[in-house]
Amino acid sequence: MKLAIMLLRASTGGWKFAYFLVAGLKKIAPDIEITFFTSEMNLENSRFYLDELSRAGVSSVDVSSRIRFTKEFQRKEKFPIKSLNNIYNRLRERKYKKYSGQLKQLLCGYDVVFDAWPFVIEFPIFLHKLGVPIFFIPHDFIFTHFFGLHSGNLYARNNFLHFKHVIGNMLKIATPTVGTPFIADELRHSFPQYAGDVHVVMCGISGDDGKPCTDADVAAVRGKYNINDSYVLYANNWALHKNMQVMVGAWYYIKQKHPTVKMLITGYGTEGIICKSNTALYWDHSCDEEQYDIKSLGCVPEDDLPAIMKGAKVVVNSSLCEAASGNSLDAWRVGTPVAMSDIPPFRQQVDFLGTKAEFFDPRDPKDAANAIIKLLDDPILAREYAVKSKDALSKYTYEDFAKGYLSIFEKA
Repeated sequence: MKLAIMLLRASTGGWKFAYFLVAGLKKIAPDIEITFFTSEMNLENSRFYLDELSRAGVSSVDVSSRIRFTKEFQRKEKFPIKSLNNIYNRLRERKYKKYSGQLKQLLCGYDVVFDAWPFVIEFPIFLHKLGVPIFFIPHDFIFTHFFGLHSGNLYARNNFLHFKHVIGNMLKIATPTVGTPFIADELRHSFPQYAGDVHVVMCGISGDDGKPCTDADVAAVRGKYNINDSYVLYANNWALHKNMQVMVGAWYYIKQKHPTVKMLITGYGTEGIICKSNTALYWDHSCDEEQYDIKSLGCVPEDDLPAIMKGAKVVVNSSLCEAASGNSLDAWRVGTPVAMSDIPPFRQQVDFLGTKAEFFDPRDPKDAANAIIKLLDDPILAREYAVKSKDALSKYTYEDFAKGYLSIFEKA
């Protein structure tokens, strides 16, 4: 089988998902020929994954010069004179045909096309003319919800209408695959007119690359990032639906019981947080970098994150809405207990995998604090959660996850 994966532009989570899917596919079906088509060849996190994939025999193609030509050609009326517009559009259409034709040519001969992140850049809709099965993963339907603030337009209505259009077009030519039954329900609710298949492959991937994370690794990252205290880890990006806000109140209550434990934050867009928790209403910026209750390390390199997670007392995920909890999978793998939001996709994930987590109401700072305090107060219970979860996760590897996708691709 020849598989083309479109990952034109994606988040860190999108790259991690695609990487472990492909790593699993290559492990269970080494003869499968896989090519990545991307415009992110040289970004730090994508470069890390592309280098790893290259060592596994997966090639990648830079299509950054062609991504502007992924939509169907549309005429533009730029000038008040019709003849000038005709010349202008003939030149545009010639360029469009050249680059879109090159993109189609690159994908000729593949048996299956899979778009692993169709959000930032629209999938080349014309590729359905290739006559091959096309699949895509919508990941989640965050864009259909409003969380109380436009937050850089991410949750605004015009953004919703744009993505509704993009995913609606995808559903006309491609079959969706999702990671939890919750997301399948979200898709059906968002697109009630869609009557086709929705394939559910439970999300159980983690950063298990066969390299054990050791105490020496933990000591090394502690030194690298000047981490001198016990800490709880919040590993998520800046987005509003990730719900860092509940941790603002929660940490004040945690501090009353465990004043020496710090909260560390990692994730895209979180840089520059060095704060004290003096009230449940907000955090105060700290002038002294060494005197903090909460500090962000920002977006750390992928090879540092497992050790940072292993060194944590608890890893927290307070999200309001997700496809699944990726950072919990990473925490369970290295043997760290998890406290997480009591939301349907997280419950489904835990029930499917057989892992353990302390659940809390993501809208209640006191409940979130109590869940974390329970694990901090009872090291035996925390250890029990961690051991059971690590053992459960070892029974559902990314090879098993990949088998789900392989069966779908082979059937197509």
